[in-house]
Amino acid sequence: MQIRITLAQIRVSRTVADNKANIINVLNRTEPNEWIIFPEGALSGYFPGENSFLRDINGAEIDGALDEIVRLVGSRKCFCLLGSALCRSGTWYNSAIFLDPLGSSSIYHKRAITRLDSLHFQPGSKPCFQTIAGTSFGVVICREIMFPNLWSEYQTTGAQIVFHLNNAINQKDQIWEHLLIARAVENGFFSCSVNDASPPQTLPSFLVAPSGRVLIRSDVQREHIASATIDLDEVVKDFS
Repeated sequence: MQIRITLAQIRVSRTVADNKANIINVLNRTEPNEWIIFPEGALSGYFPGENSFLRDINGAEIDGALDEIVRLVGSRKCFCLLGSALCRSGTWYNSAIFLDPLGSSSIYHKRAITRLDSLHFQPGSKPCFQTIAGTSFGVVICREIMFPNLWSEYQTTGAQIVFHLNNAINQKDQIWEHLLIARAVENGFFSCSVNDASPPQTLPSFLVAPSGRVLIRSDVQREHIASATIDLDEVVKDFS
């Protein structure tokens, strides 16, 4: 089975309105059944180093923007995964939202939060494993690349691809390139990582096959929308 994956490496802005417009611009160019992946914080923005980060965000505005994106995903008949801060029952989470063409959605809350994240967010408690349209996938966010157990639990449950929503734009983050390849090879599935394009980004976005072959490697410090068709039959089902 083949699916088309699009990495939407966009610049993550400080305003929900600007981010929504950028996301909608990308979605308006999609084809039916395409999978579009955006970075961590793509809708809300992601600036955890600032004390006023969440005070400057209107939770209702985020939810309203998501409603618009849900409708657009339905009309384009595509699949969409994007990052955003979300407020649920008075608690803020660093989240990934998956949307399908039928209007359904599922949410993953980042579990291995950073020290800066902890100033604003509560950690999630559950993995996100889902099978839809014949594709089984998991979701991780940013520094969760550093925890191989979070990836291997998806391999155990049968994931064919793990999506990694990233916002790693510091110089030192470049080393994660090797981890993204390792995660694919050690688990025998596809790994797909989409980063924020904002300077001083040095870590590209990637789509890596189970063999370790890099199918997409983005340019850095610029918005880069790149696509590839993957064959899920390449997933390694038996390591024995």
